[in-house]
Amino acid sequence: MKRWVEAAVLILLALVFYGCLSSLVYHPDKEISFTPQELGLEHEDLYIASANGKKINAWFFPCENARAVVLFCHGNAGNISERVSQAWMFHKLELSALLFDYQGFGQSQGRPSEQGTFDDARAAWDYLVQEKGFPPDRIIVFGKSLGGAVAIELATQVKPGLLFVDSSFTSTKDVAKAHYPWAPGFLLYSWKYDSLSRIPNVQAPVCFFHSKQDEVIPFNQGEALFDAAPEPKAFVEISGSHNDGFMKSGRLYTDAVDAFIKMHMGKNES
Repeated sequence: MKRWVEAAVLILLALVFYGCLSSLVYHPDKEISFTPQELGLEHEDLYIASANGKKINAWFFPCENARAVVLFCHGNAGNISERVSQAWMFHKLELSALLFDYQGFGQSQGRPSEQGTFDDARAAWDYLVQEKGFPPDRIIVFGKSLGGAVAIELATQVKPGLLFVDSSFTSTKDVAKAHYPWAPGFLLYSWKYDSLSRIPNVQAPVCFFHSKQDEVIPFNQGEALFDAAPEPKAFVEISGSHNDGFMKSGRLYTDAVDAFIKMHMGKNES
């Protein structure tokens, strides 16, 4: 009886952990909580077909005489309405921007999955190239947290002008192990997002941001990604928690973005 009870407790703990891990990977929100109009930003509300035919919602923010366009891949929670402040930052840096929601997030159809997030980012890339007519070398791929893993995968399949990776991880398995070192190993492989093995194959200069105060993604995982990335590359240590680093770091953050663009893209002469 004692062994049976112990086995039942272990199974229960495993199931609870599995549920926690799932919520760490995907936590979408359907409600649009903020609109670009509230910051006075012009935008186009549009839908793009992903590889499986599901339509994903995206907001395109044009900027007159833009230096380039940013394809922004957000993190594992919420939706694009919670990233309008980052669109505003891009606008201030004279950049147009496309923010999109993965399947199951915001107004996008479907359900999220690892391959689905990769397909959604590629669909957004194809939209910028084929529908908007942006040359690939004038597209900046920018990923935050889980979006960093999505951005890294995209930058191994296409050749953007630049890649920015903010507060991202080596793999979801490594994040889970950092938070739950006691968890059964087989549960840690449900999602991979193995950025550490992909980052050497990126086809663009890459700039990393990470904070030592990040309570979600350990700082050393950002360092490991930087170490594995090919040149040219840069690492910017920011301050603040996982979700407010770019806001708390202020000019340090925006000046680093601006400087990296100037160094590796220069001025668009076309």
